[in-house]
Amino acid sequence: MGEDKMATIQFRREDTSLMDNYFDHWRGSLPKSPNQIGKTIVSVTKSEGEIIQIDGQVQPYSDFNPIRWADLDQIFIDYLNTNSHIWYQIL
Repeated sequence: MGEDKMATIQFRREDTSLMDNYFDHWRGSLPKSPNQIGKTIVSVTKSEGEIIQIDGQVQPYSDFNPIRWADLDQIFIDYLNTNSHIWYQIL
């Protein structure tokens, strides 16, 4: 995973628990080493702040500031593209 490009995304605060579930499911699906118990450790940097507007992209309405996750592996972004219905934006 170290070779993969690291990404930062923002998504609606209301979708935090859904995004956590997708992240846990993806992490649990990663290959395990022999005799490994539990999930593979993958970290993500979580933060929140003012919305970052990207020209030409429309964001769904939210009463709250968006949540940002940084240092994501590109394979997680690919997983979201395939399995998720949650709106998110790559920054």
